[in-house]
Parts: sequence; C-alpha cells; structure tokens
Amino acid sequence: MSRRPVLVSVVLALLVPVICLTFAVRQSRQVMRERCASLEQIAQLKVDELRYWLDERQGDAETLFASKGLVPYVRRILSSPPDAVASAYVAERFDDLRKAYPHGYSSVMLVDANGRVRVASGPSVLLNPIVQGLMKQAVAQGKVLHTDLYDTGEGDEHLDWVVPLMWQGQGVSEPVGVVVLRIDPRRYLYPLIQMWPGSSDSAETLLVRKDGESVLFLNDLRHHKGAALRLHLPLDSPDLLAAMAL
Repeated sequence: MSRRPVLVSVVLALLVPVICLTFAVRQSRQVMRERCASLEQIAQLKVDELRYWLDERQGDAETLFASKGLVPYVRRILSSPPDAVASAYVAERFDDLRKAYPHGYSSVMLVDANGRVRVASGPSVLLNPIVQGLMKQAVAQGKVLHTDLYDTGEGDEHLDWVVPLMWQGQGVSEPVGVVVLRIDPRRYLYPLIQMWPGSSDSAETLLVRKDGESVLFLNDLRHHKGAALRLHLPLDSPDLLAAMAL
C-alpha cells in the first residue's frame, strides 16, 4: 500500500492552518495599516480644526486692533468724568462681538492702564498676574498677544487675547487702553477636541505640554474628569503615550 496519499493528505492538512495563519497575519497587518492611516487622518483633521479656530480668534483680535473708530470712544470713557454715551457704545460693540460668536467669548473687557475693568460684556472678573503681565507686553510691543491655556486657581480655565488700543496723533502713538477677549475653553474648545468621528469606547484626543519633568494635560480625559491643567504624570513613564509624544 502506497503511503503517498496519506502523506499528501497530512501535508495538505498542515498547509490549511498555515495558509489561514499567513492570511490572518497579512489581514491583521492590513487592518493595522488601515487603522493607523485612519488615526493619522483624524489627527490631521483635529490639527486643522484647531488651527482654523485659533486663526479666527486671532482675526477677531486683529480687527479690534486695527479699528481706528473705537479709540476715540475709549479715550472719552477713560477721561474724567467718563462719558456714559461712549461707554454704552463700546459695551454694545462688545455685545455684538459675543453674539457673533456665542460659543466663544465668555467676556470682552476694556481695561485701563491701572488694570481696572471699565467696560465689560459678560462676567467682569479681576485680572490675574498672567493677564496683567501680558497686557504690559502687548502695550510695549504694540501688537496683539494671547495667553496659553491657564488655570485661574479657582477651578476655571481661560485663554485670553490681549488687544492694545493705540492713539495715533501728531506723529505720536500712545496706548489708551487694552481689550481682553476671554475664552472659556469648556464652551467650545474642549468639546471640539473631545469630539470623535464614529463610536469608540477608548479613542480620545489629548492636548498636553511639558511642564518640568511632568506631562501636563490641558484638557479633560474621558475617564478622568477635572484633569485639565491639573493632572501631572511623570515624563519618564515608559507606557504613557503622551510622554512618548512629547
């Protein structure tokens, strides 16, 4: 009796799982490549969305900076006694700006040289040292500046644009006040970051930055509420993806 048919059947029986395994490996690699490509596309989409959002806010600030018609009203507000009509006009302009972008500016404030808020649309709060220092820089440099995301120390996060208003007269340029455009990131920025195309139990987008020897998370995590600007993890954590990225 020939053993060839038996050997052939054994070989074929062994080849089937090998072929299946090879196919599965190739398929898994293909799936992995497709998933990585999809993640790269999502990441680029997020970058583009954030860049567009930042450019819009910068554009709002630059428009105010270039607005020559606003400066005379501000001078009248900061005169003694303050001009009530001018204050009403500026407040209306600030209201219009906030209405045009309802999910963006939590408040728009006119601040004098002493750091006092003179006109405000939205909540008027004391300006912390971060914003006060940036106001001085903006006036000294004569250009729009903005803060990083920062923690107020009272459980709130802000992102502010600082716009110096300059009076041009007789060849002299002098500051007459500063407008602060205040962003509450929880109203639009954080939801934009956390939005994910399709359903997923684990996928999320993170904003992080290096803070000394730690990774500082700038937005809340899916499974860690209140993490924004408060959660620090060691930069040398071997399995921390955010640390690897940095």
